Parts: sequence; C-alpha cells; structure tokens
Amino acid sequence: MKIKTINNHKIKHTGKESHLMKEIMLTTQKAVHTFAGNFGISGSSLMVLRTLAFDGRRDTGVMEMAGVLGVDAGAVTRLVQKLEKGGFLTRKKGADRRESLLRLTPSGMAKLRQAHGLIHEFEGRIGRNVGKKKVLAAIDVLQNVREEFMKFNVGGRT
Repeated sequence: MKIKTINNHKIKHTGKESHLMKEIMLTTQKAVHTFAGNFGISGSSLMVLRTLAFDGRRDTGVMEMAGVLGVDAGAVTRLVQKLEKGGFLTRKKGADRRESLLRLTPSGMAKLRQAHGLIHEFEGRIGRNVGKKKVLAAIDVLQNVREEFMKFNVGGRT
C-alpha cells in the first residue's frame, strides 16, 4: 500500500482506487460553475435560484437554504444580498421578525430557465457522444450514490 502525503497528512492508497467521489465532486463543481458562468452569476447563486425554484413552496427561509446548501447562514445572506440587488429574488420578514423569507422573481426564474435550457442542450451532447445506454447507467449509479448519502452517518458510520 502506498502512502501519499498531502499538506502534511498521510493518506493510504493502493494506486488502483477508482475515486468515484472525486470524479463526482469535480464534475459537479465544473458543471455548476460552467452553467452559471454563462449567465454572469456564481455557481452558488445558481444553486440558490435552483433551490428556490424547485422547493415547491412560495417562500424559503435563509436558515433552511443554508441547511440545503450545506453552508452557514452568513454565506447565504451575502449571496441573497447580491441576488436581491440583481433583481433575481426578493426577501421579506417572516412571522418571526428575525427570519428572512426568500422568493424567486420573474427575472430570477428567467435566468434559471436559461441555465436549464443550456443543461438540456449539454445533456443531449453527452448522449450523442457516449450513447443513451451509458447515460442511463450513469444516472442509475448517481441515484444510488445519492441514496447512500441519505443513509450515511459520518459519526456513526451506518
């Protein structure tokens, strides 16, 4: 077994690992930032707009958004300020005055629709290059990975 040192941390590797999670993370980062960059917004901003659009409710709280995105509320608040200034979402006070509720604006939805169209165009390109069978297999694998994440408990390792 090889031991690789990264930033003074030793990591055991055989050199033959497939690194599925590395590829998933790198691909996700590249996809989000590429699609968002085509529309002049950050990847994080695109994720906020997408979350608001697909949440299914009219208003989403900043704290809830932070939980969904896996970042702290301060980071979401800074993103929200930029998106609000750009006219992509609105913010209002909730029943609890400390709570901010977010809502996508028509301009925000239009931006998201543009990105969504580009995503479908790119998916078509992948399908033409690797074939429908491989695309469906990849979707199946990724759905299984997501299901495993839903069961995975880092502290308890279930």
